[in-house]
Amino acid sequence: MSVFLQRLPCSCSGKPNKPILTSSSTQPYVGGSVTLSCLSTSTTVPGNHNLVMKYTWTIDGTTNPTDTRYSYSSTKNTLTISDIRQVDGTKSFICVAREDVTHGYTSDNSDSTSLTVLCRYISHICSEL
Repeated sequence: MSVFLQRLPCSCSGKPNKPILTSSSTQPYVGGSVTLSCLSTSTTVPGNHNLVMKYTWTIDGTTNPTDTRYSYSSTKNTLTISDIRQVDGTKSFICVAREDVTHGYTSDNSDSTSLTVLCRYISHICSEL
């Protein structure tokens, strides 16, 4: 009698690494724009999988807020804020990552970041638009 063993593919899902937030400018000007990027890596093995990371933004406690000045990329790994206002400098930005699969794990929150909003001209007094 012969016994045949069949090797089945195995993968182990894991929580994505804590995302890192970066900004196209840490000191955007009033009226300008800034793009925030969120990057996390998968810990699922084997590492040659095709899983896509999806991102969620929390701005001052609101998840993926809809504001005409906010635009997100398709996976939401970037958030572009246009027509920067002085009040944007008081906001807290956080992101999390999740592998886009059924029962996918979610990462820890990124560290919170904020913006230092500058006036374009020294003689210009920043005020809410």
